[in-house]
Parts: sequence; C-alpha cells; structure tokens
Amino acid sequence: MRIYVAGPMRGMPGGNFAAFDEAARVLRAMGHEVFSPAEADRALGVSEEMYEADFAAQDLAGVMREDLRQVLDADGVVLLDGWDQSSGARLERIVAASTGRRCLRIVDGLLVDAAPWDHEAIWTGVQVRDFLDS
Repeated sequence: MRIYVAGPMRGMPGGNFAAFDEAARVLRAMGHEVFSPAEADRALGVSEEMYEADFAAQDLAGVMREDLRQVLDADGVVLLDGWDQSSGARLERIVAASTGRRCLRIVDGLLVDAAPWDHEAIWTGVQVRDFLDS
C-alpha cells in the first residue's frame, strides 16, 4: 500500500521530523511504500532547525498543493499523534477520507483504522476527544 504520513510540523520542535521518521521506518518495515513530508522537506533543503526558527515565510500554499497531490496518489493516510491540532493534517484527512482513501493509525506496531470523525469538527479543531484515537 502507498501511504502518506500526516501530522503536525509547524510549531513543533524540530518540525516533528522524528515522529515522521519513526512512522516511515515502521511502515516500510511492514512493506509499505511511504511518502513522508519530513523526508520531502529534507530533499528540498529544509532542515529541522528551520522549523525551530520563523518558518512562516515559507510558501504554505505551495507546500499544501504538493502534499495534497501526494495524499491523492496514496492508498491511505497514517495520522500521527497531534494530527487534530494541525490545520494541514486535518485538511489531509478530509481530502483522504472524502476521496476514498483509508485513514489509519499506528497502534502497538500495527496499522488500524482511525476512529470515526466529523468533517466540520476536525476542520475547526474542536473535535471531541471521544472521536479521536487514543
């Protein structure tokens, strides 16, 4: 399966690259093809340290355009911890689910379907904890 990794980056220490790297490692060990935005950033010369500085000047629309292309090319999206606090990851989940891709989590080294959710609650960031994965 081709999997896109979605999670918070902006405002996270080191851009949350470590969590993206660990998810990519686990998914590849399972035999999946993985697209990790952290790896894509590194390939473009964006470092973890750049996320520590003011990275708001980056062309966010351009980044999201490419990320959403990758979501649409994937069979599924794996949601990292904190995805619900990230406007980008919430959008990626909405696009994935709305276009028939699986939304997944890594739990105890296994891929499981993500819990049901409400589009509007996810978009506005007021998702009720009962709907989130633990």
